[in-house]
Amino acid sequence: MTNIFLSISYISSIVLMGVSCTWLIARANRSRVTYSFIICQLLIIIWSAAQLMMMYAASFGQFFFSMAAGNLAICFIGTVWLLFAFFFCGDRVNGSVYIFGLGLSAFHYIMMLTTRSHGLFYSVFEVGRVEHGLFFWTNIGYTYLCMALGLALICKKCFSDRHRSRGQGVTIAVAVSIPLLFNTLYLFDVIKTSFDITPLAFTVSSLMVLVSTYSYGFLNVNGIAFDRAFRSIGEGVMICDRTGAITYINRAACAFTGINEGDEYGAEAFLEGIGFEENAVIKDGFSECEFKRDGKSFSVRRYNHYDAKGVKIAVTTVISDVSRYYELAESNLRLSAANQQLLIEKERNRIAGEVHDTVGHTLTMINTLAKVAMIEAKDNADPRLSQIRSLSADGISQLRHSINDLKSGRESRLVTEGIRSLCDGIEGMSVELCVQGEDGKRYKPLYGVLYENCREAITNALRYSEATRLDVILKLLPHSAELYVFDNGKGCGNIAEGNGIDGIRLRTHAAGGTVAFSSAEGEGFRMTVKVPLKTSE
Repeated sequence: MTNIFLSISYISSIVLMGVSCTWLIARANRSRVTYSFIICQLLIIIWSAAQLMMMYAASFGQFFFSMAAGNLAICFIGTVWLLFAFFFCGDRVNGSVYIFGLGLSAFHYIMMLTTRSHGLFYSVFEVGRVEHGLFFWTNIGYTYLCMALGLALICKKCFSDRHRSRGQGVTIAVAVSIPLLFNTLYLFDVIKTSFDITPLAFTVSSLMVLVSTYSYGFLNVNGIAFDRAFRSIGEGVMICDRTGAITYINRAACAFTGINEGDEYGAEAFLEGIGFEENAVIKDGFSECEFKRDGKSFSVRRYNHYDAKGVKIAVTTVISDVSRYYELAESNLRLSAANQQLLIEKERNRIAGEVHDTVGHTLTMINTLAKVAMIEAKDNADPRLSQIRSLSADGISQLRHSINDLKSGRESRLVTEGIRSLCDGIEGMSVELCVQGEDGKRYKPLYGVLYENCREAITNALRYSEATRLDVILKLLPHSAELYVFDNGKGCGNIAEGNGIDGIRLRTHAAGGTVAFSSAEGEGFRMTVKVPLKTSE
């Protein structure tokens, strides 16, 4: 009856351990952690199977085979468990650990296989009767040391790392401690039995491992991988449970919010401080608001998570630094305003040119014809001719003033003022403006070409160069003006001349100047514009 009970117990242990291994293979990730733990499980299965075979061994050969199988697990279980603990904690294992641990286990196993020749592992080795020798006890001491050290490492990791479940640590501790306790009671004859009760304890351990796998995602390294990924990204990630306690927070979130990792309920104080409830805008699936701190702008998004019954179980908060976005938007707005102003100036000049060419020409012809008529008529000239000439001359004078007023929107500014306004409006990169020479009214005719070319070069740098620094040099020489724009961006091996560069060429050539572009991979982009200073007629 006893043998039947033991047989059922051993078979139950083997089945449960087999189910546990199958479950782990199906649910756990493919990694050293999983493989080392499965090897531990397989060794326990071998141990239990060996005990079952030993009960029915009828010859010394069967007995020896059963003992050899069982001691394979007994000699190697400690080393494999310790390696699993190292892998589970994310520690790197030195090659000497493999050599020493596996070597010592192999030594003890060889001593067991050859024990009949020296009696150092089993001093008595007969069917149904064995007595433990020196190396048996050294192996037991080494195995206990490995089990205790591995258990301490795992518990320390689970209880000190707040991103791991403490329940998982408790479950693993119980699953390992029960077999150790049973084995100690058996070896030191606290419980006197003719069979090893240790494998029976693995039945309970198997159930504990299954619970850990199902409830805590045991050996699922996604949590470790996600933690490392979240710690390296620029956005802040913070997760709270249903009570509002922080269960996860990465470095970026700590920096953005000022919350320390140990501050369990710091999320509530932070959200209250930024007025999240009052200012948040509810969108599809999340709530969002913005706040400013230390001159920077941040966006806060909160996502609620619910279980199948609709009960809120967790809240994920994502904090993003949006200062760069606003800087670029402001920079684009300023450039857009400058471009709009330039379009207005162009339209003014176009209108001024048309008025000058049509109305100005007509008034000039009227004035000239009146003058000719007065000369031909001499003393008999009609007084109205003099009036026509006077009115047309006044009209020409007023027309000149009106055209000058129309063009004053641009012509009243100095070249350096326009270039400096462009440089001051750049956000998102360091800008250095260097002006050589003294500006004055004589350079105003060059305002349009220099201003537009500089604006186009800055726009291209912001859009395409990925530069962090821009240098602008304006040289005002006695007979010309030169503009140099350099950036430290990614550059290019082949310059594709689109509308922007074509426009720079056309403007510069129309003013009688020259332009050159140069670039190389990783060496930024350079533009050189040289325009002659025309003397007034």
